[in-house]
Amino acid sequence: MKDMTTGNPAKLILLFSIPLLLANMCQQCYNLSDTFIVGRFLGKNALAAVGGASGSLLFLVFGFFFGLGGGLTVITAQRFGAKDYDNVRRSIAASLAISAGITIPCLIFFGFTARQALELLNTPADVIDDATIYLRILYFFGFANIMQTVLNSIQRSLGDSKSPLYFLALSNFLNIGMNLYLVLVADWGVAGVAWATVFAQVIAVTCYFIYVIKKNPMMRLKASDWKIDWKFYWEHLRVGLPMAFQFAITSIGGVVLQRAVNGFGSDAVGGISSVHPLNSVTFMPMFSIGIAVSTFIAQNYGARNLERIRKGASQSLMMTIAYNIVTSILMYIFAQEMVEIFLTPTPENMAAIGYGTKFLRIQAVFYVLLGFILVYRNALQGMGFPFSPFMAGVVEMIMRVAGAIWLSVWFGFTGAAFSHPLAWFGSVILLTWDYWRKIRNLKRNGFPVKAG
Repeated sequence: MKDMTTGNPAKLILLFSIPLLLANMCQQCYNLSDTFIVGRFLGKNALAAVGGASGSLLFLVFGFFFGLGGGLTVITAQRFGAKDYDNVRRSIAASLAISAGITIPCLIFFGFTARQALELLNTPADVIDDATIYLRILYFFGFANIMQTVLNSIQRSLGDSKSPLYFLALSNFLNIGMNLYLVLVADWGVAGVAWATVFAQVIAVTCYFIYVIKKNPMMRLKASDWKIDWKFYWEHLRVGLPMAFQFAITSIGGVVLQRAVNGFGSDAVGGISSVHPLNSVTFMPMFSIGIAVSTFIAQNYGARNLERIRKGASQSLMMTIAYNIVTSILMYIFAQEMVEIFLTPTPENMAAIGYGTKFLRIQAVFYVLLGFILVYRNALQGMGFPFSPFMAGVVEMIMRVAGAIWLSVWFGFTGAAFSHPLAWFGSVILLTWDYWRKIRNLKRNGFPVKAG
């Protein structure tokens, strides 16, 4: 556990973000290994099923629970910053109970409706069967994934960014090994990729629970910690649900964009499928800093230290801007080479490689916008102000949907590719304005403990 209410903000955030970055790298190795093995050994249609056709729907569901876990544990971090350890334990129990109660029925519902969702997205006929199998396995058996996400959020809220790294590394190691066996030896195809993920997550989360209970005294919950207090639960849901729906609503725009891309055929879907893991790797340092900002600001909000909040957010923004300038240039120049990591440059793949290269270059120009989004969104959430990040998600959805529908009609695939930068721009305007408005109001009102 790490108290982030004292010490140099930039140094604390950077050091806290390094294990997060390594953990995110392990997480993305899931996607990279899946994409590499499927693209190289099962072909572009299987890659389209695992990546493009399924990716937006998976992010819609699991992104919701990622946001929920992060939102619920904002309260945990605030209580930890205030040194209120009894309520830290109660908050952990509330986060676990709420997550489990929402997760199980949702995963069952989405598992049964997976094919219908793919049909609504106009998924190509040569992709939809494999995509349905892949989605159903990950939905029906995704509870371990959700629990690992919640445990990660709890540990990070207490200033521990190393434990999530250990068990994501374990998951990744198991996933790669199972992938190679089930796809190349057992010949399970796309289903083998999904089952490899499930097996890895079940083993890892079981070990994770044993570890944190043994090592973290805050996780040794008493019977009284599990007592249901609806007012206390609502305090968590007030932050958790807007963050969850923020991810889900943002994902809806991605789903609509995927439907527009599906209309260009399996080459376009395969090309974009190769870009998703590349973007994920590129964004990892920013996401890591964003998560660190949320924990840092939540703890300092609990400690009622406005100056540290302002300083931490500003220094984090400078770090992300510097990083984005460098990565934008590199990804633009080497876009085709990056795409060819996942798609062998054979004559039958050249059309897909062309789509992926164009998509990546258009997005790379606008990477700098993501730094503003991730810093200000996490800063607002860390202070317990979930409404404007939620509305920024709504703005992203509207602008991404508008871009996917109209720009793709007017400018084809190029227009669809611009829908992401358009959505980022709208979100930046709202989040930047509201962050500074909240800071001014807190200063003017003497920084009340209770967030409005």
